[in-house]
Amino acid sequence: LSKVGGDAKQDEGAIFAYRLLDLELFQSNNIEIGNLSSPDSSGPLVYDNANIANMLNNVNQEHQTDDGMAKQLEFFGAGTGDDKNPASYGHRSIEFVLADLNFDPRKDLPIIYFGNWLRDFSQFIDPAIVRPSKDVLKRLQNSGHLKPELDTIRLSRNALTELVAILALKEFSRFGEDIGKFCYKYVTPQTLGVYRAEEHMDNPKSETNGQFDNSIIDSDFAKPYIESQIAINPLTGLKNYINTPVAGQSFDTAVQYMTTQLKLAMQFGDTNKGKIHFGQALHVLEDYFSHSNFIEVSIIKLGKEGRFATEELNQLASR
Repeated sequence: LSKVGGDAKQDEGAIFAYRLLDLELFQSNNIEIGNLSSPDSSGPLVYDNANIANMLNNVNQEHQTDDGMAKQLEFFGAGTGDDKNPASYGHRSIEFVLADLNFDPRKDLPIIYFGNWLRDFSQFIDPAIVRPSKDVLKRLQNSGHLKPELDTIRLSRNALTELVAILALKEFSRFGEDIGKFCYKYVTPQTLGVYRAEEHMDNPKSETNGQFDNSIIDSDFAKPYIESQIAINPLTGLKNYINTPVAGQSFDTAVQYMTTQLKLAMQFGDTNKGKIHFGQALHVLEDYFSHSNFIEVSIIKLGKEGRFATEELNQLASR
């Protein structure tokens, strides 16, 4: 979600797809791209564009106006999206394509999706609702950062994690009792983690990570963002909180988290743990396309280099 000039109304991805429909490239199923002449054969070279043309033509007006977001955060939701709409996707349905790569739909895909699901539900462990330890609570109250009466509505991190474990049992038991029990037992404070912006490609400059140091509440929460995190890399057009980290950098990035998860998936291989790490990596990759980031990069590639997209997107959305 771009924060350079705020989020434009409507869904940037759908709007961008509609603009592509104006190009001749996406108006025909078969596009002649050249001619072949050789001793063995000759004739036109034709690109079969049917699949992408069909997908783009399924992007309708409703998709443009349905801007899936909560406050300033945009997202793909867990699950399969709107089951009444065949063109709607969630994190689980996006991964159905893995069946084409010989992943077992009954054994592999539920566990891979479980890893993805964990990243969505780690957002329950948010500094706004986690009860600090007694020592930390006393320091926060004495410093004026927390009113004593507010603590009565907060839950401990362990209690919130147990709630997520129960949700995992309910969600994944439909894939089999053994899978449900495995997922329930797998959810711990360590495996679930806490809300971290880099796990969702979220902008770290947000309501949950402002100037207050949330790591005081729990050391796993992020420290306040720094300006270099939200600066744009002139080579990629992406903000630094997304990019591959550089030497001396003091903050984690989305690419760094995703790469770590992919390495762990390769390390553990064809095991439940390996599949969970793979799913966690996929969550980050999928979230890239639920934000406006990939639209910004696409605009740069379409000849707007040096114009980092927010102004351009606002112009498109206003047409």
